[in-house]
Amino acid sequence: MSFGPQWPMFRRVMPRRRHATIVKRDDLPDMARFELCTTRDLARFIAAKGSVTLDGVSLTVNTVQDVLFSVLIIPHTLKVTTLAAWRAAARSS
Repeated sequence: MSFGPQWPMFRRVMPRRRHATIVKRDDLPDMARFELCTTRDLARFIAAKGSVTLDGVSLTVNTVQDVLFSVLIIPHTLKVTTLAAWRAAARSS
């Protein structure tokens, strides 16, 4: 089977959209806590104990309050992903 021109969606490079802004980072003894702000359109789909994918990493939502939500990141995840570089006011996809 050939995936030639009949599959143009695989050939396009889609622009990367940013969906959340890091509001706060707390470095705790055994983890990092990030508070993020998203759009109202997306916030209605985010629930505590649900999951979100940010920068390709699937994370469990800790708390939700209107357009703000938080996630907790364990040390192993910080080491093996790009999340260790996250700082307040940075944007995430």
